[in-house]
Amino acid sequence: MCKDVLKFVYFMFILCGFNYKAWQITDVKKLRSHLLDGYVKDIFPIQNETDSLNLDIYFHLLSIDSFNEVEGRIIVTAALQIIWKDPSFTWDPVLYGGKSKLYISSDHIWTPLIYLLYTPGEMKSVGEDIEYVILIYHDGTVIYAPGGVMNTKCDTDVSRFPFDVQTCNLNFLTWGIEPNILIFSNEFNSAGTDHYVDNPDWKLMNTETYVGDINSYHVKITIKRNPLYYVIMIILPTMFFCILNPLVFLLPTESGERMSLAISILLSYAIFLTLMSSSIPATSNPICYLLVAMIAVIFVSGLIIKLLIISAAFYYEEKVKISSCCKLVLIVAGRRHFIHKEDLSGKQISKILDKMFIVISYSMITVVMSIMVIFIVKIE
Repeated sequence: MCKDVLKFVYFMFILCGFNYKAWQITDVKKLRSHLLDGYVKDIFPIQNETDSLNLDIYFHLLSIDSFNEVEGRIIVTAALQIIWKDPSFTWDPVLYGGKSKLYISSDHIWTPLIYLLYTPGEMKSVGEDIEYVILIYHDGTVIYAPGGVMNTKCDTDVSRFPFDVQTCNLNFLTWGIEPNILIFSNEFNSAGTDHYVDNPDWKLMNTETYVGDINSYHVKITIKRNPLYYVIMIILPTMFFCILNPLVFLLPTESGERMSLAISILLSYAIFLTLMSSSIPATSNPICYLLVAMIAVIFVSGLIIKLLIISAAFYYEEKVKISSCCKLVLIVAGRRHFIHKEDLSGKQISKILDKMFIVISYSMITVVMSIMVIFIVKIE
């Protein structure tokens, strides 16, 4: 009995295998001729005037090519996957050897013209200059995926450079078409990043997609700068200059090297700032806090040179009369026991000023660095 059942199953398997019919190239040619015969690509794929065409859009982000803070532009490589139904492209797969889908060139059928706003140069629709392959299913579903390099305007905020986070919006819409004819829909709330390639300077934090009105589609991309290079090349040298500069007050005045060292440090930092200026965003709205801090360090360095001149002027005086101003300086410097004297030697006054000036210099630098840390390296 078991052998008879196995024989029957084997017989039915062979019978079904012989009855199966695969599509051939003649079926594809016949199907293509059937679909394009009398087809006009300039006519919207809707049945009547009251109908509207629903476009389901999905944004694929492939890479972030560049981001220009000064010009306020972002360049990405991306693609739009657009899906709609064309009533002209329906057929019975049985009549065409079981062929249920067909690949066809985008030049032969109607495709939606979707424009990216705020692009430089000539305004063109996405994928206008390139011929793409379109997939058509037997129920009329059409899948079209144009893409390429997209360059658009982006509002930037470099105040927290190099720890800044940028949010850019890519705005797509149809141009010159009544809003009730084409309706955009968004099935996913984020962009596809399956094939995304990381950018060495920017880290992709988040993507968001949404439909603004019935015929506009928006993509929000949030990126964060990788700050390691700028920390090593700009922030650490700036802090080193800040620590080194007030130490000139520890050198003996009679050595004659204090002023030359202070001026050398100031010129070295000015040259360093000139070399690094190309790496710092040169924009005024909003201004970079790091740049403000670096300018403040130059002002502190200039003030240190002035304080050195004041200290040196007192050093070469034999006697300095204790005036009300000197008494105030002695009280601030913690030398109250000198205020009852009529005069002091210039060297004593110079040493007291050096100790007070080094404290003042480090205090100003600490304030500048603390404000920079608060505004730039703040925790989100």
